Amino acid sequence: MSMRIKIAFVIILIVSVFITLNYISNRLFIKKNITEAMEQDLSFARDIGDGLISMKITLLRSDAETVAERLLKAGRAEKMLKEMAAQMRLYPDFISLTIYDRKGIVANYGEPVDHDVFLSEFHYIKVAFDGRSIISTTHYNNLSGSLIMHVFVPMGKDMVLSATIPGMIFSDLLSKYKLWNTGNIFLTDENGKAIAYYREEFVLDLVNVITVGQSNPEYKDIGNFFSKMITDESGTGTYMFEGVERICSYKRVAGSNAGWRIAVSVPLSESPMEKTHEGLMLSFILFIVMGAIASFFVSGIVARPFYKVKAQNLELAELSEKVMTASKAKTKFLANMSHEMRTPLNAIIGLSKMTLETGSLDEKTLINLKKINNSGITLLSTINDILDISKIETGKLEFVSLDYETASLINDAVTQSIMLKGEKPIQFILDIDEKLPSHLNGDELRVKHIINNLLSNAFKYTKEGTVTLSINCEREDDDTVWMTISVKDTGIGIRSEHLNNLFTDYNRMDTFANRNIEGTGLGLSIAKKMLEMMDGSISVESEYEKGSVFTAKLKQKFVSDTTIGTEVMHNLKKFRYSDNRFYELSQLERIDLSYARVLVVDDVEMNLDVAEGLLEPYGMQIDCVTSAREAINAIRDEKVKYNAIFMDHMMPEMNGIEAVRIIREKIGTEYAKTIPIIALTANALVGNEEMFLSKGFQAFLPKPIETSRLDAILRQWV
Repeated sequence: MSMRIKIAFVIILIVSVFITLNYISNRLFIKKNITEAMEQDLSFARDIGDGLISMKITLLRSDAETVAERLLKAGRAEKMLKEMAAQMRLYPDFISLTIYDRKGIVANYGEPVDHDVFLSEFHYIKVAFDGRSIISTTHYNNLSGSLIMHVFVPMGKDMVLSATIPGMIFSDLLSKYKLWNTGNIFLTDENGKAIAYYREEFVLDLVNVITVGQSNPEYKDIGNFFSKMITDESGTGTYMFEGVERICSYKRVAGSNAGWRIAVSVPLSESPMEKTHEGLMLSFILFIVMGAIASFFVSGIVARPFYKVKAQNLELAELSEKVMTASKAKTKFLANMSHEMRTPLNAIIGLSKMTLETGSLDEKTLINLKKINNSGITLLSTINDILDISKIETGKLEFVSLDYETASLINDAVTQSIMLKGEKPIQFILDIDEKLPSHLNGDELRVKHIINNLLSNAFKYTKEGTVTLSINCEREDDDTVWMTISVKDTGIGIRSEHLNNLFTDYNRMDTFANRNIEGTGLGLSIAKKMLEMMDGSISVESEYEKGSVFTAKLKQKFVSDTTIGTEVMHNLKKFRYSDNRFYELSQLERIDLSYARVLVVDDVEMNLDVAEGLLEPYGMQIDCVTSAREAINAIRDEKVKYNAIFMDHMMPEMNGIEAVRIIREKIGTEYAKTIPIIALTANALVGNEEMFLSKGFQAFLPKPIETSRLDAILRQWV
């Protein structure tokens, strides 16, 4: 054997060992990181889907409960049937209304329902007889042949109302959402039957893959997976379906009393991990071949490391491009979800706020409406959490410093957070000094967000005892005030080994022990990052099973020496400041705009109702249209000359920006060019206000609509 061959053999051996170790380490590293990222992405999409489904379930149950209350008030059967007809017109989701007593059907209106429903669905009806609302699984109406579901709600002690809804209602809600190429979101009932699936026939054929898997080997794997899914609260796993391995993240639907499960499923072949592994294997084989060839050439010994670096750089560039593409898709998804979720929140917060402003409510209704309003604001805060972490990650989180009322900030934060206490035996203590400055200058929204996140964390992890919020300010110089926010609780505390990971994104401590506690795991991470961006800091002291103390410090600008005073301090401590503010809001002096006429453009009828309700106190004439085309025609015809237009953005066929462009550029009249147009939109991502103002709008009014901001816009432009 020649020396050249021996040297070549040694070189090939060394190169092969090096490349193999490099391949194995890279594969393990990439697999770990991409798997974690995939599970987080799937859980994130699953939680958003859960929010949509839970919101729809809550809305259906609430509507049915409202109908039940109205039918009870109707009294006699003939009046009850007449009231049923009226309620069917009010709630288009319901295709029939049926009243049951403990023996069977008492009355029915709309699509006829067979008496067999009373027997087949009695386990759901019994839940309603026991005092809880519930939505049944899908089945076919023996009389009409249509696929239906039932919303069963108590109607007094001895009757139950069944509001029949289309069986495809949840499938239609989820069908438009896709992940990667063929990933999907689906929904099963408590027994594993598909009630929302990307393949419509599974829902229409009442397919239960658990049952099918017991007799059909092709469905055995997915049947076993579904059996585990309907018994676990949440989880992630893989299964084979039609020859394709899929990864699936699932959880119990938060709003379902029946035990439904929502899941996000994607083929592993579409994941970045599979494509990366293929690239690594190709590189491995390529490097081995190149090493064998290079071993016979002296020049190859020198050039080999440079080729390796170049190939790795190409791989990193490709991986970076994939990450950028995924980031863009995530941003687009967040924008769409912001609009989709803010639109119904506009109705929830707007209508409840309008009703609270009337000031003529009985105590129970007032309390319930405040809870609805606070719940809407809390959900809006959760959406803002998700949007904020995205803004922070992309470096687009902006801070706006303005003068604000310290008492108002504290009240809003407390009002939004205290509802998390629920019925738990927790004493909430406010440690507020009457010498606290009445006004400061800073980003009020971000400071409030930090307080909300710290309070939310304390209430979630405290079962009983106390939660104490302390706020004090210390003057540093003529322009600066150090604000110290401290939240102390007697909750479960934090294990010492978990303290270092406490402020990590999407991280929840002691996940198994705290699995029943709701939350995104973003609150503390957002608070820390916001504080750091404001040159502040956050620290924690905790003893496991005894409680925690979180302390945040941040700079605010000095405004004046005026303090909040004794009366405001006592009102805050006794939680009366909120009531006073609602009263002040109800006494807001609206200017007389009875001479004015405005046009509101929105494709959602509920949003038009909210806008009309908020504009009515000004005495204006209000016209509403549901499409951009109708608005354009109204301005072109000039049958009515409006003082302003409130224009929604995301509408079908033509969006608000395109409509404004046509009004400004195509109609050609001075009236069309100068009429004030206000953007009325749920698309509230950072930078959108500047974008709307650059597209021909005069002002920007995000949904949910704030009364004070609306008042300022009306005063300026109408």
